[in-house]
Amino acid sequence: MARSFVLGGELAIERVGVGTNRIEDNERSKNFLRAALDLGVNFIDTADIYSMRISEPTIGSTLGADPRAVIAPKGGYHDGSPENVAKAIEQSRKNLQRDVLDLYYLHKPDDRFPIEQSLDPIVAAKQDGRIRQIGLSNVTLDQIDRVRKFTKVAAVQNVYNLENTENNDVIDYCERHEIAFVPYFPLRSSERADRLAQKLGVPRTRVIIAAMLQRSPVVTPIPGTLNADHLASNIAAADLTI
Repeated sequence: MARSFVLGGELAIERVGVGTNRIEDNERSKNFLRAALDLGVNFIDTADIYSMRISEPTIGSTLGADPRAVIAPKGGYHDGSPENVAKAIEQSRKNLQRDVLDLYYLHKPDDRFPIEQSLDPIVAAKQDGRIRQIGLSNVTLDQIDRVRKFTKVAAVQNVYNLENTENNDVIDYCERHEIAFVPYFPLRSSERADRLAQKLGVPRTRVIIAAMLQRSPVVTPIPGTLNADHLASNIAAADLTI
């Protein structure tokens, strides 16, 4: 099983990343972020609204200067207007202490604006070098297809877990077009996973992540944790065959 994926043909990431919606501005969180990189986890998922807007600046002060970290923020969840998205990009650059953002997602389409319009400032930022790759979150197949008509999409982040597989068609599409599929809420409870974990004598989360990794080579889970031992167990899922 492939352990890594190349975002947009240029950014190599380990396929088990980490979600940071529980990061706080304290030493525990900062030490965890450093430990994640030391364990080889280089794909750091965040958003401007995570942890009451604390996640991004904490990541920036801890990992912003570390070239090993591929940091992927999101913006525009509550307001997808081009003006707000443009401001969100600049705020993320400031928070993360990076002139160039590795991967930047439109967090959610806004019904008030065509998705193309919400993406205008993101595309402009990629063209002038402030963003390396573009991602989409909470999108439909049709929206992905529309966006790909005018810009390259490196990653799609939608809900997916063993009990909610409604995005199977999106995963298949992403695999055909070499787009990373980043499932959020990946660890939602599953009776099947519980039974198999008990049979194999391994943590339930390891079974779930292994199943996701085997679903498609483009699937890159980002389970959230603040425990380095749990993260190490998540990484070990790549060695588990379901």
